[in-house]
Amino acid sequence: MASGNGLRVSGRAQNNSQPFVGSRPFSTSLGAKPGVVNQTLGFMSNECIPYHYTIARWQNDLDKNIMNGQLVFLKCNKDTPLLRNRAYTMLNLQMVNYSLYREALARQKANVLNNVNLAEEALQPPEILAEILKTYRPIGSVINSVNGKEDPSNNADRVINCCVSGRQTTFNIWGELHDSDFIGLKLKMFEVKGLNFNLSLSHHSKVQDDLRTLYCYQFVPYRNSPANRWKKPIPNKKSLSPEYYYELGRVYRCPRGKDYELDESARLSLCQDLSDMISKTHMFEIHFNVRA
Repeated sequence: MASGNGLRVSGRAQNNSQPFVGSRPFSTSLGAKPGVVNQTLGFMSNECIPYHYTIARWQNDLDKNIMNGQLVFLKCNKDTPLLRNRAYTMLNLQMVNYSLYREALARQKANVLNNVNLAEEALQPPEILAEILKTYRPIGSVINSVNGKEDPSNNADRVINCCVSGRQTTFNIWGELHDSDFIGLKLKMFEVKGLNFNLSLSHHSKVQDDLRTLYCYQFVPYRNSPANRWKKPIPNKKSLSPEYYYELGRVYRCPRGKDYELDESARLSLCQDLSDMISKTHMFEIHFNVRA
């Protein structure tokens, strides 16, 4: 017969060896008269694991676009090492997609200068995908900026507090969502032009200065299939333009009566235009558990 000795349920200011209501901490508890025990399970009411990052300032104050509720990435290539005593390079989703577009422009220009033929260029997407996965790493969403009030004379690095695991609110760029749905980001080739991007909140009509159109990798939201929502899609590794899936977590709580459906082009547009994402979508609560 199990005894109550040594049984404890962890919780705040709870250190009671009597495990449950109606039990007593000795071996004959089954034959004893039930008694009320002031004991509750010690689950946290708002689970969240925050982590602060010191991030570098961007030219033209582009880092000010990184604000509460946005999905953010760290850039971790040879130019921005993580193990040295320097600020991280942080980007939101729109900044990452624009960076991928600019890198594709640079590769296209290099291929022309190096006389790369079409057959050799067709072999590049798997190598490009591997480089993107090594460089851009999703970490969660922004909780707040802990620098205090903005000061035009302050050129110091910013400190951003992020939710790396647990529950946090973010923008619904997935479309129709329901509680407990598993969601994530997909890396896929799209036809992209510079006019699609708007990284500024202060000027809603402002776009970037690139007009060229080309195919390049972009991050776009995905939802697991309703038939098998526990398993993320399996990419076709034989494709000339392979895809990759990041699982971000699952929907913890979504507002009722605000479901709306978005096709893939609409979701991509929200991942390129910061003003549209903030003005046209509502917030929901996600439980982050980022998995590659």
